[in-house]
Amino acid sequence: MSHPRNPQRVRSRDTGLRLVSTGTVCVVTALDDRPVATETAVRKVRRPRSALAALLAATAVLYLWNLSASGYGNTFYAAAAQAGSQSWSAWFFGSLDAQNFITVDKPPASLWVTGLSVRLFGMNSWSVMAPQALMGVAAVAVLYCAVRRAFTDPNHGAAAGLLAGAVLAATPAAALMFRFNNPDALLVLMLTVAAYFLMRAAPARLLRTLPTLWPANRAGRLRFGPMWRKTMRKAQREFGGR
Repeated sequence: MSHPRNPQRVRSRDTGLRLVSTGTVCVVTALDDRPVATETAVRKVRRPRSALAALLAATAVLYLWNLSASGYGNTFYAAAAQAGSQSWSAWFFGSLDAQNFITVDKPPASLWVTGLSVRLFGMNSWSVMAPQALMGVAAVAVLYCAVRRAFTDPNHGAAAGLLAGAVLAATPAAALMFRFNNPDALLVLMLTVAAYFLMRAAPARLLRTLPTLWPANRAGRLRFGPMWRKTMRKAQREFGGR
């Protein structure tokens, strides 16, 4: 039995041990204020990442499967990509031929990607079509990140982001668009990037992030003002004449 007389308590600063002396019985208790990482918390962090990786892998298989069945896709843009692989001038201006005789009907933003792909891997169906498919995978990932930021709860945000990404990946129009070499693939990707920056800037009022919306939007819509078009035409004439 413990004796009530002369109670003493001693606590160690280093180990966190508390010694309680009550006469005849000494009780030692251990105090640890450090947080303990539970298995449930680790699973909560890993599950969204694993689900996102599975979604991106499924999207890549969906968009890349039997991709060469479409041949060169739009032969108009495929010819421009081939010209860009043969001449850096044609690549920069988005010319239809390597001699810079005429450019395509749109600014060369999307042709820069396919032109580099053809230059690196040669002129074949995969080098022309695969960049658009990879843009689709990137768009799904960016959409997941954008939707996740709209929710305060991480689990709800991850679930909503996965659902939004799955809907985008399984949309028939999106599958057709990302499996073809039209500029629409870059359009959707850049607009999704602009939406992500908007979702990132709005809650915290990060004004420094808002200027990134304009270049992403402009690059996605593939629109340039009259001054830019005039400058490009003048540079093309001067560069082509040398």
